[in-house]
Amino acid sequence: MERAYGYRYDKLNRLLQGEFVARTAPTPTASWGAERGNYRFSSASYDAGGNLLTLRRRGLVAAATRTAAAQYAETDNLRYRYQPAGGSAEPASNRLLRVDDLAPAATAFGTKLPARPDFTDGATSGSQQPDYAYDAAGSLTSDANKGIPQISYNYLHLPQRLEWANGNVLEYTYSAAGQKVSKRATEAGKAAVRTDYVGPWQYERDSLRWLSHAEGRALYLYKRDPAGQVSTKVQYEYTLKDHLGNLRVAFHPGERKTYHAYLEPNADELRREQSEFDSVSVSAPIRRVVGIQFAHSGDGVALLNAGGAQPQPLGPLKQLTVAKGDTIDVVTYGMYQQPARANWSFSLASFVASLLQPAVGPAPPDGGRKVRVLPLLSVGLGLVPAVQQLSGGVPKAYVRVLVYNADSALVDSRTQQLTSAANATVAGGGYELLSLRVFVPAAGYVQAYVANESDTDVFFDRATAPNRVILAGMVPSSDELAPPFCRRPGLSRSGSLLPRPERHFAYRPA
Repeated sequence: MERAYGYRYDKLNRLLQGEFVARTAPTPTASWGAERGNYRFSSASYDAGGNLLTLRRRGLVAAATRTAAAQYAETDNLRYRYQPAGGSAEPASNRLLRVDDLAPAATAFGTKLPARPDFTDGATSGSQQPDYAYDAAGSLTSDANKGIPQISYNYLHLPQRLEWANGNVLEYTYSAAGQKVSKRATEAGKAAVRTDYVGPWQYERDSLRWLSHAEGRALYLYKRDPAGQVSTKVQYEYTLKDHLGNLRVAFHPGERKTYHAYLEPNADELRREQSEFDSVSVSAPIRRVVGIQFAHSGDGVALLNAGGAQPQPLGPLKQLTVAKGDTIDVVTYGMYQQPARANWSFSLASFVASLLQPAVGPAPPDGGRKVRVLPLLSVGLGLVPAVQQLSGGVPKAYVRVLVYNADSALVDSRTQQLTSAANATVAGGGYELLSLRVFVPAAGYVQAYVANESDTDVFFDRATAPNRVILAGMVPSSDELAPPFCRRPGLSRSGSLLPRPERHFAYRPA
């Protein structure tokens, strides 16, 4: 999704305001009317020396869930105070004394680290006590907003030890020339984590983590198998910088993963498929052993029929959390033997809605359907167009992919129906290949499934909905072109394959 900021400056080129907009759709012709005001940089004011006096902005205060949209509000309403002259309210220097956050969404530091990357007022707003203390050289020695009561320096006046009020400690070691050699991060109640810096090489816990190079870095990934053996592979991560040399995007090839629903009469396969797919959609009575003469391969199929007293219209269903740029491939095979009635009427949306209703009477033997994927599916089915009845009695059977954004709003859908080529009773007919490829336009969720909205049996096999789901996009880690004072919660995200040791406790000198 394309997003943009429009900035306004004063006559001294100081930033006053930033208006945020986004396109209504991931196409170059879509209007700039979406997300307006969600991340608005409302205002800023300055003193005669150019120091910030006030700053107001909006942002994300509650992330979206599968059933609820994201919430936005004012995250920062900041008042900056500087060291005053004796007996005067006017600042005597550019040394920041305290910052008060008057925004309703502001959260106190307490005993935990800030949950969002916006400013967190850890001290009491309105108090006259300073938030920041300095030594004779002007270096910061305490930060009440970040919960750091003590910062000590070495003989080169470089930060050597930082102590948090909650017991966390950061310790740095430098060479005689002042180059950082190592860092020791100790989280309260846990073992210390040591990071060593040897030129372009970075080690953590005595293991090589990455090697920096001109285009980014080479990540060393460690994986331990069930037998305890450790394997290593190298993953390249590339970076893009702006004209000032600031990092804007870091990305790496996405992980490729395949999910199969073979539907064979095998207990181990059943457990795996129930854990990877919606469990009911790959279990009996949908899961059937029909023999090799009716299956595409093996003995098992998903047998779907929307008719009868207990309709089974929905087959194997897979839900994934995806990132912008991911590629989803879905492959399955379908076959039918009897034509469907042309005047048959059935609504999959109504069927799914009925599954979300409170159960009446005793619970079913299987304990009931796991409904975590159904609320989102119900949202999507209410928005996609109805499947058309093809001529010749072809069942309304299909494979479908639904794409949602991070706010659980449907942004794309793809459907491929069976045709008369899937009729096994005619010459040359039989299992028909159905396949879809979807490029994800924005971070969110994807649901892939097979369904049959007709009153005749349809067999899906090898491996249904989806046969292959491949995440093969480029995973970014970036900050939008937001106002320069802070990362924007909700717009900034990290997709790195590794934790970044340099971000322990998110310390930045004031």
